[in-house]
Amino acid sequence: MSDIQSMIDKTAAAGGGVVNVPSGKHLCGTLVLKNNITLHLENGAEISGSEDIADYPLPENYFIDAMGEPRGRALILGDGVENIAITGEGVINGNGGAFKADSPDHAKRPFLVRLLNCRNVKLSGVTLKDAAAWTCHLQCCTNVEITGIKIDSRVNNNNDGIDVDSCSKVKISGCDIQSGDDGICIKSTQPRPCEDIEAFNCRISTECGALKLGTESYGDMRNIYLHDCEITRAGLGSIKILSSDGANISNVTISGITSTDTTGPVMIRLGDRCNIYAKGAPKRQAGSIKNIVIEKMSAEVAIPDEPITHHWTKEKVSPLSLSGILVCGIPEAKIESVTLKDIKVKFHGGLDNPAGASVPDEQPAAYPEIHHFGVTPACCAYLRHAGKVTIKNAEFTLSNPDVRRPVVQDDVDCLELENCALPE
Repeated sequence: MSDIQSMIDKTAAAGGGVVNVPSGKHLCGTLVLKNNITLHLENGAEISGSEDIADYPLPENYFIDAMGEPRGRALILGDGVENIAITGEGVINGNGGAFKADSPDHAKRPFLVRLLNCRNVKLSGVTLKDAAAWTCHLQCCTNVEITGIKIDSRVNNNNDGIDVDSCSKVKISGCDIQSGDDGICIKSTQPRPCEDIEAFNCRISTECGALKLGTESYGDMRNIYLHDCEITRAGLGSIKILSSDGANISNVTISGITSTDTTGPVMIRLGDRCNIYAKGAPKRQAGSIKNIVIEKMSAEVAIPDEPITHHWTKEKVSPLSLSGILVCGIPEAKIESVTLKDIKVKFHGGLDNPAGASVPDEQPAAYPEIHHFGVTPACCAYLRHAGKVTIKNAEFTLSNPDVRRPVVQDDVDCLELENCALPE
C-alpha cells in the first residue's frame, strides 16, 4: 500500500504544507487529511482505491442516508480539520466497480472524497473517477471552494457528483461532471442549515437530477444561487427543489441554465416524509418552500421510448410521466412565491387519449421523483397546493400534439401568466 498517509502525518506534525503525490499509481485505503495539508497530485499521478472494504474503516461520524444505509467510509477523509486542499492534474480513482450490487460489501461501499466539519477547503484541478458511492461529499463544512475539477463516475449506485450537505459558504465553479446519479446536490442530513451556496459555469451530464436540492432535507436550506450551467443530459430532471423531511427552503435563484436531452425540466415538491439522518435528532414536521426564482432557462425535453421501472414500487411507469414542470405542495403545506420567468421549453407532448392522464394521488410521504405522480392533466406545467405562482415571458412548445391543457392548476391561490406563448 502507499506511504502517502505517512507523508501526510509527517508534514502535519511539522505544521503543515504540501504533500506531493508523484506520477504513477498509488494503491490506498482511507487517507486521512490533517490541518494545513495540501494534497497535490502531479500530472500522471493516480491515487487508486483498494478493493478490500477492510481498508475503509467506518468512522464515528457516520450518518444514515435516504435509503437507510450507514454512510461515512471514504478513500479521502477529512474530519474537523481546516486549511486543507486537494489540487493538481492527477486522478483519484475509487475503483467503485469492485463494490457493485452483487458484492457482499455493497452497502458498506466508500465515498471517494468525504470532508466533514472542515473549514477553509479547496479542491482544484483534479479528476475524481469511479466512486463506489458518492463522489465528493461535503458535510457541515464552511468556506469551501471547488474549481475546475472533473468528475467521471458512473460505475455504481448513488454515484452523485458533488453533494453539499449542511454546509455554509460554498462556491463551485468551472467543473465538468459526468455522474451516474445527481450532478450537484444540495442537501441537509443534519440540523445545521445549508446556506450561502453558489454553483456556476459547470457542465453536467447525469442519469438522474442535474441541479438538485434534497431529497435529504432535514436542516433548512437558504440563499442558494445556481447559474450559468450547461446540462447535456439529465435522465431524471434538470432542476429539482425538494423538501421532504422538514426543511424550510427559501431564497433560491436558478438562472441561465440550458438543458438538452433532459426529462422534466423543473420539479418543486414539498412533502411530508420526515426522515431522520443524524443520531438522536427529533423528527420534524412538513417544512416550507418559498421565494424561488427560476429564470433565463431553456430546455428541450426528451423522454424514454419505453416504460421505465419505478425505483421503489418496481412498477412500470409511462415515459410521459417524466415530461413536464411540476410545482406540488400538500394541502396542509403550500409552496409559496414561485417565479418562472424568461424561459423557453420544448416539451415532449404525445398524449392522444384523455383517459391516459389522471389527477395524481397526494403521496405526501413518497420519495419525490418526477415520475411518481404519473401522467398529469397538463402537458407542460402541473401546479398544485401552492400560494402565488408567476410564469412570465415564457414560450412553451410541443414536439408532439397532446390532448391535455398546457397548464393546469389545482388549489393554487394566485397564478399569474404574463406574456406566455402556450400550445393551443
